[in-house]
Amino acid sequence: MQLKQSRIFIKQFNRLPPEIQNQFKVRLELWLEEPNHPQLHTHPLLGSYAGYWSFNVTGDVRALYYFEGDTLVVFAFIGRHGQLY
Repeated sequence: MQLKQSRIFIKQFNRLPPEIQNQFKVRLELWLEEPNHPQLHTHPLLGSYAGYWSFNVTGDVRALYYFEGDTLVVFAFIGRHGQLY
């Protein structure tokens, strides 16, 4: 599986505190090993984010992504729950 980050994701990620950036890397590794791990609370989104999926980076920070075909995952957004929704 290939991973890609949108320009928006990269901007949002770079604005996060270093400890949140590190937590994303830890959670990404967990997601790659077991996408439905209970700690991640992985779920599809509805409404204006239909087609996107989300997983928890921290209690309040979410990473949103979508699939392009069978082999590419695009991380589109990252931020606090209140910022994204």
